[in-house]
Amino acid sequence: MSDVALQQRLQDLESRLHSQAREIRALEKIEGLLERSRELETENRALREQVAELRTGGSLSRALGATLNPEELLRVSLHLIGRTLQVEAAAVLL
Repeated sequence: MSDVALQQRLQDLESRLHSQAREIRALEKIEGLLERSRELETENRALREQVAELRTGGSLSRALGATLNPEELLRVSLHLIGRTLQVEAAAVLL
């Protein structure tokens, strides 16, 4: 192989190496974005749970102020708490 051919081959290899390095950097950025996306999904899930808890607290506060009937208050409270916790049944043991 001539010197010119070797030089051309070397330039081709360098060009491919730089191209692959750019691709690797792009993939690393994508991986970082995917990880951040997973973190944000987890944080959003936690925030939605907190919002549901706060709404339940607000609803319970309104129920407390709206009735003096302890049985009605217990029924409404159990319903709201059960809905927030996503359970089919709830009970209060005294």
